[in-house]
Amino acid sequence: MKVLRNIIVWNLVIKRGISVSASKNQFFGGALPFGYDIDENKKYVVNETETVFVREIYELYAGVNTEAGICRYMNEQQVKTKKGKAWNKSSLKRILCNRRYLGYYLYQDMETKSGIPQIIDEDLFEQVKQQLDRNKKARSSRKADEVYILTTKLFCGLCESSMFGICGTSHTGEKHYYYKCSGARKGCKKKSIQRDLLDDPIIEDILKFLDDDVIDGVAKALYEMLQEENESGNILRLEKLLEENKKAADNLLTAVMSGKGTDLLLEKLQQVQNEQKDIQEQILIEKSGLLDADLPEIRKYVKRFKHLDYTEEKNRQDLVETFVNKIWLYDDRKAKVRYNITDFRGHNVGSFYGRMVEVTGIEPVTLCL
Repeated sequence: MKVLRNIIVWNLVIKRGISVSASKNQFFGGALPFGYDIDENKKYVVNETETVFVREIYELYAGVNTEAGICRYMNEQQVKTKKGKAWNKSSLKRILCNRRYLGYYLYQDMETKSGIPQIIDEDLFEQVKQQLDRNKKARSSRKADEVYILTTKLFCGLCESSMFGICGTSHTGEKHYYYKCSGARKGCKKKSIQRDLLDDPIIEDILKFLDDDVIDGVAKALYEMLQEENESGNILRLEKLLEENKKAADNLLTAVMSGKGTDLLLEKLQQVQNEQKDIQEQILIEKSGLLDADLPEIRKYVKRFKHLDYTEEKNRQDLVETFVNKIWLYDDRKAKVRYNITDFRGHNVGSFYGRMVEVTGIEPVTLCL
């Protein structure tokens, strides 16, 4: 249940806070782009030293220099990425494809023109974009990334090793996609299974399981858990500590104002005031993880999973990530699913609810080269 609690908090609280920051063109965490810093108001500002190299990277790439050559040049100049690492093709691509350098503030599907300082002009950015497109077409024979929604959740029922996604080919040369046991190299005889013939029954089973009784039970349990967290934990302790700190600061300030101030007292007052700021920041951090939502809002969030379009890959991934804890696949055409929630109809006791799902399509696989 705690796994589901964390997902709920992220979607109903933290994302809400990020949206507020985004409406003000503020930095809300994550990877900071090379060429920018963040000021005390959480606004993007130009890093003058890095900006020189951002422009140079764009000019070099527009001049048909290779990615490897530009990385080599940056490393020879002893310039590090924002993470303090050497340059490689991945870090270079993040520079070349980043529309923030045009001055756009980016958040999800939202783009705000002139939301941050512009570093690259439109003409140079367009030249680089065209060069990227030409290079992409030249590499068009490379295979596209495939999504395996059960990765990290799926385990072999024979040896308990994790199962991973692979591409396979039939005798006609047509590509197929499978889950394969990672224990095969150690001798496990578990047969591979076609991806869609496992993914689809799992999705169907989750939706079948999420009837109104379970949704009501999950929402109520989450609400009670979060209310209990709101009324206990570190916040009360920190608030008590803050109150004591304020009293100490008031006493020290009174002593200073009465003319008893010494360098030692002034230093102590500054220390107490700094501690007060630290405690206040910690309280804000703790409260950011609390859910300010009522029971109907939580129920609505859980129930929304019943009505999403599961032909969309992202919705399938979100459903599995939210509700599935672990899956064991057996060779008797069955998979055991352990959910992140309790069965509120009294079928079992504990944090997880497991059931068997019938699957088909288990067969050998020929790996793509």
